[in-house]
Amino acid sequence: MKFKEGKIIEKFKADGKEIIFRFPKKSDANRLRKYINELIDEKAYIGKQKKVTKKQEIEYVKNNLKEIRKKERIEIIAEHDEKIIGNSSIWKSRLGYREMGIGTKLLELLISMAKKELKARIVRLDVYADNPRAKHVYENIGFRKIGRIPKGCKRQNGRYYDDIIMINEVWK
Repeated sequence: MKFKEGKIIEKFKADGKEIIFRFPKKSDANRLRKYINELIDEKAYIGKQKKVTKKQEIEYVKNNLKEIRKKERIEIIAEHDEKIIGNSSIWKSRLGYREMGIGTKLLELLISMAKKELKARIVRLDVYADNPRAKHVYENIGFRKIGRIPKGCKRQNGRYYDDIIMINEVWK
């Protein structure tokens, strides 16, 4: 899907509320700052403890949009009634930092935090079938394959690849 600031990706209902998933836009800075600072007030585990200033959030959004345009990051904003209720992003690992165990440690930390903070029982992920290195990492930390969606992912080269669905039953 081609990036365009604010473009709606998906709409759906959750408990009768219309939820919108969309790409971020420059004007999100103030609402994202309010959202993150509310999470800090709630003592939600988000990796930040100090409130974010307007200047910091403007810079954060500016840098994210730059990375998105360079196809180095994907970010999705979740909103209800024009209020930001969540966001998620993923980005490429940098050359020169692969094969060092960083991704494994990062994923192990996320799983540990999900168990502790979110009381997660199962963690799910998707991986391209043609990415054996990633599958190997996931299997080594307890993930197992539960399904496959033939040609479920379209890559940047325009070709379709199978999508492997994996879970880790973290309560065990």
